[in-house]
Amino acid sequence: MIIGIVILISVGVLSSFMIKDIRFIKYDEEKLKALNFAEAGISNFFLEIVKYNKGETEGLPESPFTGEVISNEEVIGTYEINYLFSPADEDYYNMASYEITSKGIDLSGAERVVRVSITLGDIYDFIFSYDYVNGGEIIASQSGIYGPFFTKGSLDLRGGAGFYIGPLIVEGDIITGGNSQIGTPLEPVDIFIGGDVKDQSGNIINLTDNYQSEGIYIRNYNKDLLDIESLLIDENYFNELISTGAATVDGNLTITSQNIDPVPVNQDSNNYIRIEDNRLKISGNILVNGDIIIGRNNRKENIFYEGKGNLISKNNIIDHSRIIPFNLSQNFFPESNLLVLTAGKDISFLTGTFSNTSYENPNAALASIAGNRIITENNEHIRGLMIGREIILSENTNIYYEYGISLGLPSSVPDTNFIIFNKYWQELSLTQQ
Repeated sequence: MIIGIVILISVGVLSSFMIKDIRFIKYDEEKLKALNFAEAGISNFFLEIVKYNKGETEGLPESPFTGEVISNEEVIGTYEINYLFSPADEDYYNMASYEITSKGIDLSGAERVVRVSITLGDIYDFIFSYDYVNGGEIIASQSGIYGPFFTKGSLDLRGGAGFYIGPLIVEGDIITGGNSQIGTPLEPVDIFIGGDVKDQSGNIINLTDNYQSEGIYIRNYNKDLLDIESLLIDENYFNELISTGAATVDGNLTITSQNIDPVPVNQDSNNYIRIEDNRLKISGNILVNGDIIIGRNNRKENIFYEGKGNLISKNNIIDHSRIIPFNLSQNFFPESNLLVLTAGKDISFLTGTFSNTSYENPNAALASIAGNRIITENNEHIRGLMIGREIILSENTNIYYEYGISLGLPSSVPDTNFIIFNKYWQELSLTQQ
């Protein structure tokens, strides 16, 4: 009798603990679901942001807004999104940023809150060399890139090259030495790297946030990579230009400060190129089936341009002239003046014979977009935007990214994928929301 009573009491106590554990497990499950719903809200809003920036929607939902999480055609939870948009975050690569708070709510009423801060950009926010710089070989001495830079290849800086301002995003390794430099003491860069940073002997340099040594000056160090695809400049792109009214040239096109030969056909008030008032005036799209030759070899010539236009070659673009907007200034990209050079193959800047060029007095000031290589010559200074499958930097050549240029590009440039940078992710208590 006594033993039976003890067994009954033990079973009752054990059952009580089991019921409490089951309740706790159930409560934890509901809380976990609520967290998943909060993150689902973040993911869905990411998609809305991308669609809006691609022009697929007219606007974003007004903050705050709610959404449902559906499984098997049933609502299994909800989320509530609040967000703050900043059009340009100068402290974070000068791209648009969002601070997003998402509350996930399980059907039981359990709640979790997540806050994410992101910036959004695409490859037009970078100097972009998809495969390598200089074929993966040592980059020429005294060359430099000033601004945000992205490559899926490696960087061999042992020739004394420099990368400044940043962010610097490299999928492969970085080899330093030979008086090379990454950032400066006053302007350290943010770095994202998939490989390692090594010295000339192959020893790995263990970078950290706020690292300053051996010509390397880092603000934020990120041992991860943001993946992105290269541009696709193909026949579909050219056909789309024609369908939107591009003026065309069947063979090669030669442009000098006095003449355009031949004159493109199908020119109209929106798509034209001409010489007028000693300026190259351009608007819309000019599609050339052959090469585009700007200026004349072994002859120094300034070409001042006016207007916004996309000069496109199915083959190569070769520039022998110093080509800049007529109203060149410290901030030379007004919304109405920007020349874009787009090539299915190579773009070559062959203007190293010009003397006393600098950032203020560049060899070229424009956007250059190549399906293959962008080739530079010694002693060139190029401002604007440079995107190619590979960039060839020559000795004492400096490339300067012009901030805000991505916002001033014509709509006819090739489409790109968007990059989302996560600045931070954190879970908030319900009282912090």
